[in-house]
Amino acid sequence: MHNRVIGLEIAFRNQPITSKGYNMTALNHASIASKVATNLLGEIALDESKTKLRDETNKLVKQLHEAKVTIGRRGNNGCPIASAFWSTLVDSKKVDAKTASNYLTTFKEHVKTGKPIIDWNLHRKTDAKGNAKGKGKSTLSNLLVKAFNHDEGKSFQNLCEKIEIQWNDAKVDSIYEGVKEYLKSEGFEIKD
Repeated sequence: MHNRVIGLEIAFRNQPITSKGYNMTALNHASIASKVATNLLGEIALDESKTKLRDETNKLVKQLHEAKVTIGRRGNNGCPIASAFWSTLVDSKKVDAKTASNYLTTFKEHVKTGKPIIDWNLHRKTDAKGNAKGKGKSTLSNLLVKAFNHDEGKSFQNLCEKIEIQWNDAKVDSIYEGVKEYLKSEGFEIKD
């Protein structure tokens, strides 16, 4: 095995050759590691910013809740609060219309309850395929109990509360229509 001395370093066979005491591969790897650390610092700063923004958002949601603000339906002759929220998101070109509608639903729910927003994507926690994976027969009661027990009953209760809000605000004429509108908002094709 031949070793060479270059500067103060010894270059071994199958090892990077150093120049003037610097290992070029090690410098490249060190540069990459430094970039990763810089990216991490950026993520930490964004997390801190996100936390501050979420805290401010929750203060504003609580303020609307304490003022007993009711947010209605967006659209022609709709609720100006809902329209302002939705339009701000869509006009930014960073959020599409469907996502803005999902965020609006979360916003309405939290203004109604006064609870802090932890996750804007509450709708992602449901089964997007709508398939029941139960034991035995697929009777309505078997499917309903699965929905009722999902997420310890929280998602079913959330759905019932949303439908109740729509009913109270005269946005739907029946529970059936409320369930149908919910499924459509989740992207399911429902035959009328």
